[in-house]
Amino acid sequence: MATRGQSAHFSEQDRQSLAQEGLSEEECNSVVAHMDVLRDAYFSRSWTGLIGRKTSEAIGRRNLSALDLITARQIILKGRAAAYLESAAANASDDISPEITLAAEIRREAMTAAYAPPCADPAMDRGTNPLPVQPAAGNEACTTERSDIALTTMETKEDVPSDDLEYDSRIDAVCARLVDDKSRDGVDEKFQTQIMTAARILQQVTGISDIRNLNHRHCARFRDSHYKLPKSWGKSPKDRDLTVPQIIEAAADLPAEKRGLSAATINRNLGLLKQLLDRAESDGIPVSSSIKLDKLRVRSHRRARDDRKPFSLSEIRKVFEHPVWTGCHGSTRRLR
Repeated sequence: MATRGQSAHFSEQDRQSLAQEGLSEEECNSVVAHMDVLRDAYFSRSWTGLIGRKTSEAIGRRNLSALDLITARQIILKGRAAAYLESAAANASDDISPEITLAAEIRREAMTAAYAPPCADPAMDRGTNPLPVQPAAGNEACTTERSDIALTTMETKEDVPSDDLEYDSRIDAVCARLVDDKSRDGVDEKFQTQIMTAARILQQVTGISDIRNLNHRHCARFRDSHYKLPKSWGKSPKDRDLTVPQIIEAAADLPAEKRGLSAATINRNLGLLKQLLDRAESDGIPVSSSIKLDKLRVRSHRRARDDRKPFSLSEIRKVFEHPVWTGCHGSTRRLR
């Protein structure tokens, strides 16, 4: 749920993996039921409001973007997973020390890794204007003044109109504004996560964090990095602790048939990159005219019908439970 968002589901591959670890069919069904409970709770309007209020208190900023809420929800769900792991450790006979170490790291570092405190860096509103921050005296760390600074920041933003309408040109900031757009348009969280993943790959393989500095060669390197990633990328919990270059380096020893993402995934991420560039241009941020993403698209050598995902077992069962297959009421009532 933390990595896949609201669209997370318990796939047949997940069921097989848990079965190999010794879980029974009944226990797997309990996992599915628990995921449904978490989905209903953490993605409900009341919980979203509660998460938003707690996040605002934690980071000292009143106006939150959709990216802030997604990140906060991920932290909560990862923390819950960490608590499950630590609880299971007391009764486990197997060695799960790596998981326990990960749980401790999540609990200790999640909030500080996801958000810088208002005093650690000049606060930047994801929407438009940079927020003024009280100057610190020398190298003195801000402690008791943190709440006053945050309050002054919000009052300045709300009460004093600013003529400075220049948008932040960092790729992360452009991505956050694009996620806000998608959230208002009703796009599901899975698609928003894909946008953030594409932005992460782009920055880590090119070393470029400002979209104004991006050129066609960087975009070509972004495309080529997809050929070096393992086909299983993103499916292992270990991937979240590694940078993209580290994952590529580790995948170098894999057989050729286990490396390289599909043409559909590459073209999808190129499309997401185009949306980032379009959003930056609409904000008045200059984008290099050398970028020609259409020239980077990959031709698929598979037929369209082969690229479709196969039906899951539950979908097949639902189809064949239809009266057309099981026997209908009669020639005049074929759907009953």
